[in-house]
Amino acid sequence: MNEACFVSMKQIAAAKATISRQNSSLEKLEEAIALLGKSLNFYHGSIRQSQWASIIVHLGCAQQRVGSITQDTQLLENAIQYYREALKARTPASAPKSWAWIHCNISLAAGTIGALNRDAVRLREAVAASQNALEVYVLDGMPKKWATAQVNKGMALGLLGLITNDISCLEEAAAAYRAALEVCTPEEDPTEWAETQHRLAKTLTSLGKRTGDHRHFEAAIEAYEFMLEIYSMQDNASEWREMQEYLGDTHQSLAKLTGSEFHQRAAAFAYQEALAVHMRSGMPAALTKGTYPQTKHVLGLVEKLVSTTGSSSLLWSLLQQQNDVICRC
Repeated sequence: MNEACFVSMKQIAAAKATISRQNSSLEKLEEAIALLGKSLNFYHGSIRQSQWASIIVHLGCAQQRVGSITQDTQLLENAIQYYREALKARTPASAPKSWAWIHCNISLAAGTIGALNRDAVRLREAVAASQNALEVYVLDGMPKKWATAQVNKGMALGLLGLITNDISCLEEAAAAYRAALEVCTPEEDPTEWAETQHRLAKTLTSLGKRTGDHRHFEAAIEAYEFMLEIYSMQDNASEWREMQEYLGDTHQSLAKLTGSEFHQRAAAFAYQEALAVHMRSGMPAALTKGTYPQTKHVLGLVEKLVSTTGSSSLLWSLLQQQNDVICRC
């Protein structure tokens, strides 16, 4: 063996530990990728298949994490190739949990490529990988992993439905999110619950816009209102404001569909609540020295409020002030 290419098992273990840590820096992950890539050449054909598969899986994980951070689709493609190579050694018969976990990673990597490239083929690959994982991750035996696989499936199906305008994909995505929410609760994992609830609400809104079925909008409104019961304006001001804006948009869509004055007023109230958070955080004083995206966002929110109330008399001064700022940016 070439001593210049030597990689010790201790070095490999350290690289795996770096990859396993969630807070590892991009630089450390890239160093781990280089070392494990070197180890594949050094140990080729001289170690057990299980050891070989472990190195490949960790190499795939590292490339997936770096690719997701940097939006480098080639790294994500490499990760999928490593995962599929590892699946030759880790089968559903010999290592079912590991097999399912690898499929979950394939789903996320393929889904990310599909999102970045708007690639329906990759998104279908992500859906299939999640479905494979669900053959092992069953609700009765592994509920949390089952819920995670359902969320992965929902994300891929939801984006696939938007790209292809396939209503059935959006319906399946909503069903997957609802399934996950049977397990994921705001008490046990508030962050994961909120993200899944938000994805469900956005999927339902997309369904409402495409089908004209008011029930989808109503279900989305219910989901947003449920989130607002959990979020506190004092402790989660940014998230609370964002949910109010989404709630306002959904009420307004339903008002346009049905002509309902109730939903028109509800939209205006939600926009007022969201705008109030901006005002408490330093608006409009910050607008005179704010960045263009921030100013443009608040301007858009004010315009939505004007459109729902039918009167701009109370808001015109703020609207004019924001227009002046945008003109100076």
